[in-house]
Amino acid sequence: MRASVDLRSVLLIGLLALVPRIARSAPAAADSMMHMGHQGSHVPAPAKRPAHGSHSMGAMEHPSHEMPSHPLGFAAGREGSGTSWLPDHAHARHLMTHMGAWTLMGHGTAFAGYDAMNGSRGDRRAFAPNMLMIMAERNAGPRTRWRLAGMFSTDAATVGGQGYPLLFQTGETWNDAPLHDHQHPHNVFSELSLSVARACSDWMAVTAYLAPVGEPALGPPAYPHRPIADYDPLSPIGHHWQDATHIAYGVATAGVQTRRIQVEGSLFNGREPGENRAEIQKPEFDSASGRVSVNPVDDLALQVSHGYLHRPEALHPTEDVWRTTASAVWVRPTRAAGRVEASLVWGTNHEAGRNLDSWLVEGDWAHDHGWTPFARFESVDKGAEDLVLPASYAPDQAFTLHQLTIGTTREIPIAGALSWAVGAQAVVGFAPEELRGVYGKRPAGWIAFVRARPGATHGTMHP
Repeated sequence: MRASVDLRSVLLIGLLALVPRIARSAPAAADSMMHMGHQGSHVPAPAKRPAHGSHSMGAMEHPSHEMPSHPLGFAAGREGSGTSWLPDHAHARHLMTHMGAWTLMGHGTAFAGYDAMNGSRGDRRAFAPNMLMIMAERNAGPRTRWRLAGMFSTDAATVGGQGYPLLFQTGETWNDAPLHDHQHPHNVFSELSLSVARACSDWMAVTAYLAPVGEPALGPPAYPHRPIADYDPLSPIGHHWQDATHIAYGVATAGVQTRRIQVEGSLFNGREPGENRAEIQKPEFDSASGRVSVNPVDDLALQVSHGYLHRPEALHPTEDVWRTTASAVWVRPTRAAGRVEASLVWGTNHEAGRNLDSWLVEGDWAHDHGWTPFARFESVDKGAEDLVLPASYAPDQAFTLHQLTIGTTREIPIAGALSWAVGAQAVVGFAPEELRGVYGKRPAGWIAFVRARPGATHGTMHP
């Protein structure tokens, strides 16, 4: 436990130490930053809006429509899931249209394939995880931006209540029993939120985020919104140690931003979603979190966060969890419409008097018109009760599990608004000697899939 606490302190102190230095440089960079857009490109001066009520998917039909923008001039790719930050160089692929003063945007990913996990705890089935996010944005003068956001999924039907097979995965329930070696489906309504950013000066803004279903300021950008999610359909096995609060029933977040720093706090419902994936539970505000995000350069997004979760697990109705996370997401554009993208995530749950740690490193070398290799490596501490091990294992016994995923996708040249790809990946698990009687010597699996997503970067429209 002492090692985990010391590491947490180092991460907190190290990141917070950057705050004064970056804050001092923010006003000096104000004028140049206000005129920079996605990946450093210059943003044209606003022009006249189209007539009220018009909306079209054609870029050439309304070239003068003023695009909504953050009042501090953030790059389009910075805003991740909830109120989290990605690097400014992150790609934001949207389909867009206009409706009066509002700009409507949609993005997401949809996979369809076959998932085969081997061994005594393995399973095989067709699966189709997916996520669709729809946003409406408008500026109310030069200093205020409003955003409505909704995130949706058909996982309940296309993945099923038991979820898709994934060795070592744990979290949530099915038929009132804890799920293990399967990733649970996500909810039909994963986010319904209203947010506003209001500039107080040329270099500082205040923000508010309210959601009956949404994501509090806790953890890195949720895994379906990190760069690798365009290529890898699988959830990390450390999901419930790092970013599982990305679906919470009742969230209220307030924050202060400069061009490089965001400090925010949330009140939210700490209970994880139930088995009825279409419901919206009554909002409660029994948990709290705080997060500091720093984008020191356009390529890099850092965050550290800490939160108290009130009785998150349905099967442990009296146990609270304290979660601490830190992460770094890096995106570096390369030539020929490519990028190198990587994330490093650490998360720990303090529960039942002990710390359980998780580490993740993932990345891809993205090529928008060819092959994209990707990989993820994880190390997670999980208890015997989490893994639903036989009674011969002590319930409070913990094990460190490792898992490696390696895969690739290939873009398919099909004209249209969507980008299509085929892909495959291999999953290899590394369990300690004590678990070989349960999982075998080398638990492994493979996945083959087709993927669809919007093909345009932010600011580009499709017919």
